[in-house]
Amino acid sequence: MILLFSSFPPLQIELYIPFFRVPCRMSMHPDNVIHVTFSFQSVGIIIVIYSIYPLYLLYYFYHSDGAGGAGMYEELIDTPFFQGSLPEKERDRLEGLARKRTYLKGQALYFEGDPGDRMYIVQQGVLKIFREHHGQQIVLGHQFPGQAIGELEMFHYEKRRTAGVAVLEEAVLWSIDRPVMQRLASLYPDLLYKTIYILSERLTQADRKLEYLAFLDVKVRAANLLLDLAANKGRAVKKGVQIDWKITQQHAADMIGASRESMARCLQDMQKEAMIQLQGRTILITDMPALEQMTAAASTLPRDWHLTDAYSNGNKR
Repeated sequence: MILLFSSFPPLQIELYIPFFRVPCRMSMHPDNVIHVTFSFQSVGIIIVIYSIYPLYLLYYFYHSDGAGGAGMYEELIDTPFFQGSLPEKERDRLEGLARKRTYLKGQALYFEGDPGDRMYIVQQGVLKIFREHHGQQIVLGHQFPGQAIGELEMFHYEKRRTAGVAVLEEAVLWSIDRPVMQRLASLYPDLLYKTIYILSERLTQADRKLEYLAFLDVKVRAANLLLDLAANKGRAVKKGVQIDWKITQQHAADMIGASRESMARCLQDMQKEAMIQLQGRTILITDMPALEQMTAAASTLPRDWHLTDAYSNGNKR
C-alpha cells in the first residue's frame, strides 16, 4: 500500500493498493484535525477489495496449498491417522488434547538427534524430511495435509529423532505430546497398526532413495524423480502430464542427492530431447514412454509416496 502526495494545501493523495489506484483528498482544518475525503468511486473500490479478500483467503486455505490440491482438514479426528480409530465421542476431547500452531516456510520443527517429545499432524502446508552431512542436505520425503510425522518416537524406547523436519510451504500443524499419544494408543490400539503402516511406507521410500543414490547416474535419478512427481502430483493434460507441485531446482536436486547445476543440466537436456517442457517452475512431461524407457531397469518399487487409503477409515491390508 503506497501513498502518493501532491502539493499542499489541500493535499491530494493517491492510495495504491495492488492493481488499484484509489484517489482521495486530505486537508488540514483550523482545529488541527486532518480530514481525508474519498470520492464515491474510491469508496466503491475499497469496498470491493475488502469484500473479495476474505473469499480469496478461503480459496487459498482450501485449494492452494501448493501441493497439487491436497486440501485442508478441519478437525484432527478426520485426518487419516485418527479417522476410524477413535469414536465420534472423542472428537472434542482430541481437539482439546492437541495444540495447533502456524509455522513459517523454512522453519525447522526439529533436527536429527533431538528428543522426540511430540508428534505432528499436518492440517495445511507441506513438510520435508531431511538429513544433513557436512552442509549437504538430502530430502528423504514429504508430508502433506492429513499426514503424520514424528510418530515413531512416540512408541520407540529410543526417543531421539532419526531425521530433521522443516516447513517447505507455510504450514498449520497439530501437535500431540508423547504421554498423551501413548494413553490414546492404549485405549485405541488401532493407532499402533496405523503407525506400522506409516513406517512401512517410509521404509519403501528409503529403499527407493538408496537406489537413486547408490546405483543410478544423475540423469536417470532425475528421470525417476519426474516419474515419481507425475505419479504423486501429476495431472493429465492435452499435451501430456503436468506436474502441479511447483518446487525449485535446488529442492529437486536435494531429493536425488545432486547439485542444483547438475539438476538444471539434466532438465535442459530432457527438454532438448522433447521429453519435457519447462514453463517457469512448472514441468510438463510430453514423452512419458521415453522417461519410462530411460528408467526401466532402475527399480520395481511402487512410486506412490503415501498410500494413505491403506490405513484410513480403519482398513487393514
